Amino acid sequence: MSTRPTGAGLFVRIGARSIIAHKLRLVLTLLSVVIGTAFMTGSALFTAQLEDSFTAIVSSMFDDVDIAATGGPGTAGIPADTARALRGNPAVSKVSLLADPATVVVARPDGSVLPTGGAPTQALPVGPDGGMLGGTRDVTGDRPTGPGQVIINATALDTAGLAIGDRVVVVGPTFTRQATITGSYSSAADTGGWIGVGFDEDTYLDLFAAGGRVQMVAISLTGLKNDGAPGPGIPRGSDEARTVIAEATAGIEKTLPGAFVIPGATLADQTTGQLKQALSFLRYFLWAFAGIALLVATFLISNTFAMIVAQRTREFALLRAVGASRAQITAAVTGEAAAVGLIGSAAGVAGGVGLVSLVGVGMDHLQIGLPRSAMTLSATSVAVPMLVGTVLTILAGYVPARRAGTVAPVAAIAGAGTETHDDVRTRFIAACGLFTFGVTLLAGGAVTESLGTTEIRVWFIGAGAAALIGGLWLAGPVVVVPVVAFLGKIVGAPFGAVGHLAATNGRRFPKRTASTAFALTLGLIMVTTIGMLGATMKANVSGMIDDTVTADYVIKGPTGSTLTVPEPLAEAVTRLDDAGQVAVLRTASLTVAGKTRGVPGGRPNSTDVADLDFTPGAGSGLELNPVAGSVNLTGKAGVIIDTDLAAKTHTLPGDTIAVGTPDGEEFAVEVLGVYDPFSGLGEAVISQRTAQAIIGESTIGIQNIFASSVRRDEASIARFGEELNTAAAPYLVVSVLTKQQFSDLSVAGVDQLLAVLYGLLALAVITAILGIINTLALSVIERRTEIGMLRVVGGWRGQIRTMIYLESVVIAVTGALNGAVVGVAVGYAFLSIMTSHGINTIVIAWDTVAAMIAASAVVGVIAAAFPAHRAAATPPLAAIVND
Repeated sequence: MSTRPTGAGLFVRIGARSIIAHKLRLVLTLLSVVIGTAFMTGSALFTAQLEDSFTAIVSSMFDDVDIAATGGPGTAGIPADTARALRGNPAVSKVSLLADPATVVVARPDGSVLPTGGAPTQALPVGPDGGMLGGTRDVTGDRPTGPGQVIINATALDTAGLAIGDRVVVVGPTFTRQATITGSYSSAADTGGWIGVGFDEDTYLDLFAAGGRVQMVAISLTGLKNDGAPGPGIPRGSDEARTVIAEATAGIEKTLPGAFVIPGATLADQTTGQLKQALSFLRYFLWAFAGIALLVATFLISNTFAMIVAQRTREFALLRAVGASRAQITAAVTGEAAAVGLIGSAAGVAGGVGLVSLVGVGMDHLQIGLPRSAMTLSATSVAVPMLVGTVLTILAGYVPARRAGTVAPVAAIAGAGTETHDDVRTRFIAACGLFTFGVTLLAGGAVTESLGTTEIRVWFIGAGAAALIGGLWLAGPVVVVPVVAFLGKIVGAPFGAVGHLAATNGRRFPKRTASTAFALTLGLIMVTTIGMLGATMKANVSGMIDDTVTADYVIKGPTGSTLTVPEPLAEAVTRLDDAGQVAVLRTASLTVAGKTRGVPGGRPNSTDVADLDFTPGAGSGLELNPVAGSVNLTGKAGVIIDTDLAAKTHTLPGDTIAVGTPDGEEFAVEVLGVYDPFSGLGEAVISQRTAQAIIGESTIGIQNIFASSVRRDEASIARFGEELNTAAAPYLVVSVLTKQQFSDLSVAGVDQLLAVLYGLLALAVITAILGIINTLALSVIERRTEIGMLRVVGGWRGQIRTMIYLESVVIAVTGALNGAVVGVAVGYAFLSIMTSHGINTIVIAWDTVAAMIAASAVVGVIAAAFPAHRAAATPPLAAIVND
């Protein structure tokens, strides 16, 4: 004999049956949770996969390195001859040398560059024993023995369709030469699109070891072996091995005076730690956008449960009538929300796994050079998204759950509850306070420089934006009534009575309409703000280049690479018949006040170096607007800095500022002048004379060459461009750009960044679309009798569909308009802060705003497709039979 559940068990069953009974009503709510948690899971898995891959690469590269030595402060590296002499030490089994950076480009004889998908192409030395740093495996062919021979990793050869015996062209910082591939190999780094070009050690040192010095020496000791390796020897992970390494380290420190000498395991740990720290930023960045999608989903979930609660008023009233308490009803509805959150989050975790797999397939198809290891689930990638998705769903469903608990038993014979005007009035009063507070903070942060640093003013803007968004949420039910009425008249006018009905329906439940529109409002606020930022950046970059670059042509190295323009090209350009003024902007591994150039494609730890007169009208091809002192560096010792760095360091012309080397040594250098910020340069430019005195001429590379024709007519300028292209052709990866092309290329980076941000924000917009679909679908269920009556009095199915479409369009456009207004305000306030940092013109992206509003109307039509079809299918009999 079965027993009926009572108490908590009864309401668990009621909740379970309710979910099953209303599964179609909850499916889109479930999907919104899935989207947010899937992206959060995917972000965690993807970054963890990259971390594991890079960690494995670093560990494998250093698995037989017992001791590593790097140049100490005040040195330009370790003398290569001294390091090579270590091979005579009986305690040393292998010595590998590494110059940094040793970046090259490899091409076929026809000039087509071997693709890497963004991964580096590195030059590596092949020692006398044929080994390279990290060891080599599956070596085929012969090791290189002269300047015209190289070996290349097997994966790169297979991808490029090359084989041993083929010829390639190798381009480096100071050379371009043809070489024969004598062999292939595999190594730990042989993953992604990475290319490793092995030169014999003598050739490598001639090409890359400036002043005969290297940046790192990797040493393997005699008698040690990797853990688990067969044969005699001491396992490297044992205490005995650590003792041997410590004793050898002391002796090598004496052999390499002034160098940092540390165990290889320590260097591997430091390297992997730096990689993990860099990748953690990527994870948090991606999680931020997943959080935005989940925040939008929260409003969708709350709105859905509020509507379902209103539709189940009689059900709850009957439960109250048979003895259920308020707490039990609230707990039952909260339990439903928890179940939706748990199921949606679990599905999201599974979706995240699929998303990462899909990304991996796409990366392989596009040959993107990122290493990928096997995917492994962790507590972070599973537990955190599950917890966040479930908790947010419970929180979103709690307020409707409490409202369900307040249903009185008498409601069993009454209609569904309606929105209370007192609640709307209270919300509006609170919203006015938040609006006032938010506008005050925005205005204060935008125009009041006395608030302090830029960072503090940004916090003011952020707090003001949050207050405005909160105020907009609270005031939504009041704001949407006139907006919906106005838009309803415009949108509905061509459709007569059907359009009038659609406009009226949008105003009947203002809280519901406001909540639905608000989800889209959040997405449009961010899209509008980011659009303004991008448009402003592009306009200012273009304006700066127009005002600053006076040369006819700009010659630059490969974008996104640390490879500089080959030195011989600068000399070749100056010898051209039509060459007039030729200005060379260089780069060196130096810091100014701890700052580097930080421009994509620049060398690591690099700062601009020049022997130019940047004074307007001087004819150098590159002009700066001097604020104080002189910007003429020709033949002088010193540095010029922009107004941002001058303000940060409280430095004026005549003062000194610290210029640092990669080894940590600092020099006090005189500041010659201060200039207005220019995006094409960093915060400082060091005179070539000073840079040479600090690190030597051989370590200074060429960043850009600015060249002008000797004559100013169009024909001579065009002819000069042809001469430049001919001179640059042998160097393969060097680009000759007109001033306009250089400007377009500089702006392209902003477009790429915007594309990534818009792509991530698409999560929030998709979730908002789901919200509109869900609200309209539930509204159709709620208005079943009403729609049936419209059918009874002669309404066609097409008219019913049109009415739902118009309602959806009005809701979507209302949300977009609200988002555009707040987004423009926030964007303008933020950009106002940047006027003191080189932003001369603030651009409101009206084209983006208009496109988003138009797109929102399309979104409304798409979102209404399913609800409109369902509404049109409502039978006339539903007017008298409410099933």
